[in-house]
Amino acid sequence: MTVKPLPSNNTWTVPRGRRGEHYVALGYNRHVLERIVDTSAQVTWETDPPTSDDDLKVGGDDLSAGGDDLSAGGDDLNAGDDNLTAGGDDLSAGGDDLNAGGDDLNVGGDDMSAGGDDLSAGGDDLNARGDNLSAGGDDLNAGGDDLSAGGDDLSAGGDDLNAGDLGSPNTSDITRLREMVQFKRNRKHVHQNRHVNLPREIRSIIVDIVLKLSPLSRYSLQRVNRVFSR
Repeated sequence: MTVKPLPSNNTWTVPRGRRGEHYVALGYNRHVLERIVDTSAQVTWETDPPTSDDDLKVGGDDLSAGGDDLSAGGDDLNAGDDNLTAGGDDLSAGGDDLNAGGDDLNVGGDDMSAGGDDLSAGGDDLNARGDNLSAGGDDLNAGGDDLSAGGDDLSAGGDDLNAGDLGSPNTSDITRLREMVQFKRNRKHVHQNRHVNLPREIRSIIVDIVLKLSPLSRYSLQRVNRVFSR
């Protein structure tokens, strides 16, 4: 390698050389001008390199390569970061699996909604059971309606009682009747078969009550007449 001294005025020029050759100024005064040959994008030194600093740049380029490897290993970290994003996406997959297991939780969330919907199914079953309870609730209303039917029957017999009860309270007629029967029993106007010979006014009260009980047939009225006429 040819080393050319710097001019005394501390200026330097880049002389024309062969293709691919150039000068690099490393400094002024006591520094040297070294010629570097650039071939195929690789830097080689025509003399022994000034060691560590440039090697660190090369090793610095290797670090950039190893820095690129770190970027590759940084990209690998991004790949491993993408793996983390893949494993991050796996976490999103395992995050999505968590969403799948999150969606599974939504499936198990939707299963909870399915098991939520099953709870709504079992919630709907509860509503079905809820509706069955409403059915059993409706059955109770049916049994409730039956009670209302038996309730309505009671209301029929209840309405009949109320029909028997429209003029005056039912209890007063019956109480009045009981008092009169008890009075007659106390007077010993009782046959051996324990049927009572009721006076005409008591019989008229019974007939009034029976006539007010609309579901009772004429047979019932005749039976009442027959019983109390003995």
